[in-house]
Amino acid sequence: MKLYVGVKEVLAETYSPICASPLYVPGRASIVRPREVLLDSGAFTDGMAGKPRLVPEAAAERQLLWEQKAQRVWGLDFRADLIVAYDALSRTAHDRKTIKRSQLETYRNNQWLDLHRGWFGRRTLIFPLQGNSVVSFASAARANVPLLRAGDWCGLGGWCTLGRRRTRLPLFLATLHEVFAVMGAYGVHSLHLFGILWYKALAGAARIARNYGCSLSTDSAAPARYVHWGVERSRGYSTEQSVLLARQRLDSL
Repeated sequence: MKLYVGVKEVLAETYSPICASPLYVPGRASIVRPREVLLDSGAFTDGMAGKPRLVPEAAAERQLLWEQKAQRVWGLDFRADLIVAYDALSRTAHDRKTIKRSQLETYRNNQWLDLHRGWFGRRTLIFPLQGNSVVSFASAARANVPLLRAGDWCGLGGWCTLGRRRTRLPLFLATLHEVFAVMGAYGVHSLHLFGILWYKALAGAARIARNYGCSLSTDSAAPARYVHWGVERSRGYSTEQSVLLARQRLDSL
């Protein structure tokens, strides 16, 4: 399973592949152009602390502007390898009306990306799904997956707190069965999990993905940002060693 390490600044080649946010520009110090970049939409941060939400066109323009800044910083003809559509995250997971609004906005933004593929050339596009239950995620998959074309990826949001809410693991695994079944019906074979690094959950997800003949990836900032927590700190690991350890764990799944 591939891990995209969430970083604000790309400081070492060992971090690649990375998950970058258009809200942060890589610094100049010790820059090595990463081998593979998944460029998020910034939707997770938008809407928090009074920050306004964007329309999908503005979100796409922000992603393309990030690429231009990265080109100047690295002095390279650079573009991201994967682009994430601008989804709508619900902050009140138990409010049905809020979930419905989030799903509708996410669908409309995915639809916008489908209609404006020319903006991103040959980059791989990731279309996120949002929900709060097995039923709502299955419904989101049936609505959104038909928008995808050959080479597109599906994305699964809403589970980044799974490691802290571990009783939800059976719901997560059941959701994957529903999503993979819809993906298979439309010939979509790649799923990206947003913000999950709980190895027990990822091990279960990897088994299900293999059963459906699909590839799986995830992203997390934890290996690069939280090396001072847990076993990594007790063993005196550097950030690069922490990233390598995380990748080795996922490669074994």
